[in-house]
Parts: sequence; structure tokens; C-alpha cells
Amino acid sequence: MAIRMNTESRSAGALLALVMGCGFAVAQAQGTLADYQRAEQLLPWNARKLVLNAAPEPHWLSDREAFWYRQQTKDGDRFMLVDARTGKQTPTADPDQAASNETPESDPVLSPDGRWSAHISKYNLYLRDTASGRDTALTQDGETAYDYASAPGSPDPGIVSGLLGRVRPAQVLFSPDSRKLLTYRLDQRQVGQLHLVQTKNGSRSVLHSYPSALPGDEYVPQSELMLFDVTTGQRLRLDAPKLPTMFHSLLEEGARYRKMWWNDSSTRVYFIEDQRGYKGVRLYSADVRTGETRKVFEEHSDTYLSLDITVRLIDDGKLILWASERDGWNHLYLIDSETGQIRNRVTEGAWVMRSVEWIDQRERWIYFIGSGREAGRDPYYRHLYRVRFDGSGLQLLTPENADHDLQFSPSGKFFTDTYSRVDAAPVSVLRSAKGKLVSKFSSANIDALLRTGWKFPEPFTAKARDGVTDIYGLILRPSNFDPARRYPVIDDVYPGPQHAKVFKSFSVEPPSALWAQATAELGFIVVLIDGKGTPYRSRAFREASFGNMGEAGGLEDHIAVLKQLASKYSFLDLDRVGIYGNSGGGYATARALLKYPEFYKVGVAAAGNHDQRTYIAPWGERWQGYPVDAESYRLQANSTLAQNLKGKLLLVHGDMDDNVPVGNTLQLANALIEANKDFDMLILPNRDHVFADVTKPEVATARAKAGIFEADPYFLRKRWDYFVRYLLGVEPPAFRIQLEE
Repeated sequence: MAIRMNTESRSAGALLALVMGCGFAVAQAQGTLADYQRAEQLLPWNARKLVLNAAPEPHWLSDREAFWYRQQTKDGDRFMLVDARTGKQTPTADPDQAASNETPESDPVLSPDGRWSAHISKYNLYLRDTASGRDTALTQDGETAYDYASAPGSPDPGIVSGLLGRVRPAQVLFSPDSRKLLTYRLDQRQVGQLHLVQTKNGSRSVLHSYPSALPGDEYVPQSELMLFDVTTGQRLRLDAPKLPTMFHSLLEEGARYRKMWWNDSSTRVYFIEDQRGYKGVRLYSADVRTGETRKVFEEHSDTYLSLDITVRLIDDGKLILWASERDGWNHLYLIDSETGQIRNRVTEGAWVMRSVEWIDQRERWIYFIGSGREAGRDPYYRHLYRVRFDGSGLQLLTPENADHDLQFSPSGKFFTDTYSRVDAAPVSVLRSAKGKLVSKFSSANIDALLRTGWKFPEPFTAKARDGVTDIYGLILRPSNFDPARRYPVIDDVYPGPQHAKVFKSFSVEPPSALWAQATAELGFIVVLIDGKGTPYRSRAFREASFGNMGEAGGLEDHIAVLKQLASKYSFLDLDRVGIYGNSGGGYATARALLKYPEFYKVGVAAAGNHDQRTYIAPWGERWQGYPVDAESYRLQANSTLAQNLKGKLLLVHGDMDDNVPVGNTLQLANALIEANKDFDMLILPNRDHVFADVTKPEVATARAKAGIFEADPYFLRKRWDYFVRYLLGVEPPAFRIQLEE
């Protein structure tokens, strides 16, 4: 996909050549055409052309200890094969042949032995013999909103995903011996519906409806678990409770969402039940011969349990590796599955276990990502560790003071590691499982990017509003920064609580700090801050906003931090502070202008969930609280503060957003109208939550593969214009960002 820039000025091309040829320092940032051109060149899809080998992707081979990767050079790409035992690299002319040793993701879903596949057709589940192509219907009674092996109605596959042609694989899990299949029947028959009205050129609008539970609803989607014998087609219902399945499938990949597992011998299945409100969770085990189910373990909290589910079966399920924040920090515990008792804790301390990467059952090592353990380092940096099952022998395997992104070989004997910081370019190394350095096989070349005048962002540490807690963030300056000037400040916000905003590694691929850098080029200082209420620190740090979503991400922390920065840097003008964000960041943006109107003067709130009562049930019920307290939910709605608006606010939403329905923005707009407040609003027709055009599925698919989200060119330009006009006080130049697919 090629992306080009087009401006509405005859001199644009010549001026851009001048700017790029002489370096960025030739122009003073003030919202000029040259600034817009420079900003566009630092958008991720353009900046990636200026960087080589920022994130080489290893493709491990299944039949030997080797991997290949794409090596970028000034003369073009070439493919290198790396022997993991020696670290020796050799060119390979046929990467497709090497890649044939990996099984690609597909729909339908293949069994481990490749003999069977499963797919959905007309609400029912089918099994296909891959040799003969013969299909067998495992079910025949599926119906609308009561079907087999499907994901919840929103957001994925969702009505918009359907319009874009995104078909999710059947939600099934074959047993390791390929003889049985675990799945569920999803019941959404009594779940309330949400509606989208799609605009059509020259014809009637089209109504799309889909089930979606809201906080406090009596009925939510539920899954009925069942097993199928793949040779006979016989069905066995598990003697198990119906499982709430409100937002993601029970089989979504990744630690956060997957909640069903097989043991290695294919004799038992294990699954998680989240209790309504996420204050309790139970782990069950079922005998696949009888369907008899028993509770293995459960855990409870007064607030909510961690969103990150960690369940690993050890010794064929005799032991369960489990993560818990019970002592205030996320750590690993070993559970005896027969007694349901904790045998021992595996990790401990005032730091966070982030994810389990590999388990060596024979040598009894657990390999995991942790952060915050190494003194004097950014507590968000990811490092790889290993530890014995009994908690002894903890070792740091990635010693560099940086953020580490790694991948294990299929055997677990080696791993690749690309480490970087926002202020240090990536280096890629190969290590043995013991942490021994085998080779450095790649390092990024950012010379072309540096020649433009671009400079690394500045990480900083400040204090939260309590004056005690450390808060971490980034400062991004325009490339032609002049310390003698005073610059308007823009707060690039996402409040969590499920993920952080501040970038820790160097990247030219979205999501990337380059989004914020592009905005800074127009003549701003852009600041990113992770306040209280965000993850990857202590439980208390994230719980700061529990029951008070209006303070998610710690807006008061943001204000305190910005004031501290202004006392250090005279170039920050806190009389001109703007803020922008998408989704939860859209909510926080509007909240900032409405709750702190004397501080935040200009905001662009995109796709905001401005009232948790009209957003998905698992969001509000986990973070705001369950059972639903009517008054607390009312107070977190941005519409209750509409009368406070003093600054300039632009509300943006896609009318085909099936994640955060456009009604969230419209109800805030209505409250502002009733309060007789002036504001601006942009509704993007046929755009979904990430502003992809649902009428152009091939374009949206290409953009998704390239990692380009929330990058509608019109929206980006309008956001830039809004800050230039109302923070800089300059009329924006005529400019157009053209995406050319």
C-alpha cells in the first residue's frame, strides 16, 4: 500500500524538498504549510521509509533450531537465515520455502494432526475431513442469537466487522490428540440490542442491529460448554455453569481473553468463569469422558480482579500456574489442582509479573516477562526472567536497560530479543534459554530519520497529585524547537485502566510516538503521561479510579505533572493547554475540558465512551462497579458537566462504530446544546471505531495489515487544524493528506 502526500499549494513540493534537504531547522514552527508538510513526513507510514530494521520479525523453523528474517538495506530487502546454535547468518533466496514450516492462521480451524477442520455455516458447526473435503454437520439446531462456536455480537465479529468481510474462525479448541473438539453454544436471545444506521448514496439508509449488554442489564450473552467426538460426531454437554461471554470469545488468543484449555493427555478440559462484576473468578476442570465438572480454585476481590488471565497447565494439569494480585502486585503461584490449595508462590516483591512466555517442565523453569524489579530503571520496561517452580533461582535474562520484545523458538531452547527505548534505537539479539548471548543479528539504522532534524522524545519522571507517587511520561518537541520561545502544550491522553499510554520502545510502526511527534511539528510541545488508574504498577496504583471513571488515568495527576514540568521548562505555556484522545481517550478529553475548564482550553475528543451506562457491560461493571449504583454511574457521565464548558471542544465519531456507538457522542452534544454551549462536531459517515470506511473493505483490510488505525486523513487534518487555529491562534493552511491504496 503506497501512501502519498498531496497539498493544495503549487509550491508544496518545492518547499518540502527544501525542508527535507536542508534539515528541519530552516523553519520556525507556527502552523505554516511547511510545518504541516514536515508533520506529515513524520506520520508512521512515512517515517518508516527513513528507518531500516527497526523491528525484524523472526520466523522460526519447526524442524530445526533456525529462523529467517527480512533484512532491510539501502539497496533493498534480502532474507537471512540464522542458525541459532552458532548465530551464523547466511542469505536465503527462498524465504517462502522456509516459511512453509509454519502453519498459517486460517479459517476454518485445523486440528493438530491436520486431518480435521471446523467451520461455521448458518449458525451451525461443521467438521471437514481435510483429505476428502467431506463435511459433517455436528449441529443442526443453531439459530439467530443462539448459535454454535461464534464470538459475541459486538465488537468482533460485530456488524461492522461483517461489513468489512472480517470472518472470525470458528471458536473451537481441538484436543492435543485431535480426537475431540471443545466449543460452546452462545445464547444472546434475550440480550438487548444496539443499532447502527448506515448511510447509502442514492438509496434508503440501512438499519443494522446487534446484541450488546449494557451495565446492569439482567441478561448478558452466555456460553454453554460442550464436547464433540470428531469421529462419531457425538455431543457431550459439560456439567458446567453457563459462562458470561459479553465482549470477547472464550477462545480469543492472548493471556487476557482465552479462558479454555486442554491438558496434554486430552483427558480433561479447564475453563474460567468470571463472575458478574469481575470481583470473583473460578477455575473448573471437566472429565471429557463423562462431562463431570469440579471447581479447582477460586479467587475474590473487593474491587475487581486483574484483566490479565494467566493459567498454565503443568504435569498434565496436576499443577496450575496462576497469576494473582492478592498481595498488591501481580505475581505467580502454583496451585495443586487436586486440593485447590496454593502449593507455593513463585514470584514476589514490589514489581509486576507481566506474562508467562515459556515453561520448561522437564527442567522445572518458568520464563516470564516482568517489570519494575530492576532498581534505577523505568518500572515499565519489560525484562525476561526465569525462576524455578518452587520460586528459587530467579535470574534476569535480558540485562540491557531497555524495553525488551522477544520470541521463543518452538523448542524453547533459544529466544530472539529486540530491545530499545524511546530514546535509543533497536538492537536485535539471539540468546540461549539460559540467557547466554549467541549473536547480535540486527540493529536499526535511523540515520535518514536523524538527518531530517528529528530528535528522540525525552522521558521524564514527576510526582502525582499526592506529591509522593512517581509518574512517568514523555515530552516531544518540534524538530525546529527554540528554547527561547513559549509553546502551547498538548496532552495526548489515554486513561486506561486496561493499558498504558506512554511509549517505552522505539517504533516507526503504529502504535508509535510518531503520531504525537507529527502533532508537535506544527508548533506544540506534546506530553504523554500515565497517571494513577493505569496498569503495570501496583494494584493500588490502578485502583485509584475504581468506582470513579471520571478520574481514570488521573487527570489531576496530569495537571500536577504539567505544572511541575512548567516550573522546570520555561518554554511550556500553561495558559495554552490542549488535549486529545480516542475511545477512552475521547472520554478523558471531554472530561478534562468539562471538569477542569480553567486549565484545559482546547480538546479533540474522538470516539469517546462519554457515558459508561451506554457502553459495553464488562467495561463499566469492572471499572465503575457492580451491582450498578445509579448515582455513581450518573456522575461519571460527561453530560452531567456540560454546563462547565468554556474552551473549544471538537467531538468526532464514526456513525458505524459498533464498539462505542455514536450515541455516546450525540448524548453529550445534546447536553451541551441544552446548556447553550458552543462546540464543534464531526460525524464521519460509514466509519467504524478506528475510522475505517466500511464501504471499502479492501482498503480497510490493507490499512489494518499495515497497522494504520484511527488515521482517516480528513480526521487527522481536522485535528491538526483545530489546535493550530485555537491554541496557536493561526489560520491553518490549505492542506490535504492523501492516502493512496
